[in-house]
Amino acid sequence: MSTWFVDLQTIPVIFENRSHQIEENALLDDVSITTYLNSDVAAQLSPQGHCQIVTGNVLNGRIETFRTMPVELEVGGVD
Repeated sequence: MSTWFVDLQTIPVIFENRSHQIEENALLDDVSITTYLNSDVAAQLSPQGHCQIVTGNVLNGRIETFRTMPVELEVGGVD
């Protein structure tokens, strides 16, 4: 039996758009090319964009549908 370890790192970051700035902790994923925000964090930033419906494969072969809104924002380190 093989054992797998996952190293999930969190760091404090600042999310900023044209009119808002908030400090939150970010979960780093070394293989991701996209940043995802929880809806409560996104709501604080008041993003401007158009909602889209996307479908994706999840665990156990299930397919889920999600609402998403692509937006542009700045992510910077706290230091």
